[in-house]
Amino acid sequence: MLMPKRGDPNFDKPYKVRPFIDTLQKNVLKYYDPDEVMSADESMISFKSRSSLKQYMPKKPIRRGYKV
Repeated sequence: MLMPKRGDPNFDKPYKVRPFIDTLQKNVLKYYDPDEVMSADESMISFKSRSSLKQYMPKKPIRRGYKV
């Protein structure tokens, strides 16, 4: 299977890891039963090289990186 081109409606940036993401998401939904009260937190993973997936948040301690 070939990677779709950028202008294609099926273009997906994490194309190479998409099968892993889909399997992980399916298994989490299948096996994880969250409690009634639950909260989610986000954090930044520092990353200084080139990537179209990284974000810039000037008011955070880690300004450039991946948000998880």
